[in-house]
Amino acid sequence: MSIITHVTADLTAEDTYTDPIIPVTSNDYRIKSVGTLNISIRGTWAGILAFQRKFADETTWYTVELFYGNIETRAIISEKDVSYRLGFLTGNYTSGTADVRLSC
Repeated sequence: MSIITHVTADLTAEDTYTDPIIPVTSNDYRIKSVGTLNISIRGTWAGILAFQRKFADETTWYTVELFYGNIETRAIISEKDVSYRLGFLTGNYTSGTADVRLSC
């Protein structure tokens, strides 16, 4: 399996998201307890971005946090085998381009 340490996207429409990312530690093992996921949102855009997670045995994405503007922040990750993504939900995009990055 290939280890993905970051995903990026230029989001310009509703129902668009980054590719999912499963955070890993520096020694290529999936997180066993607590780690962080860096969230970078830049650009000139209007709307509401949703930071979401999905558990390995489920198909539903759950919104963890909403972002209304540019930000550099971190999310605390406390479970292994959970995927994360960032994007515009239906009805939450207005205009512009959100340049986003998730990295671990």
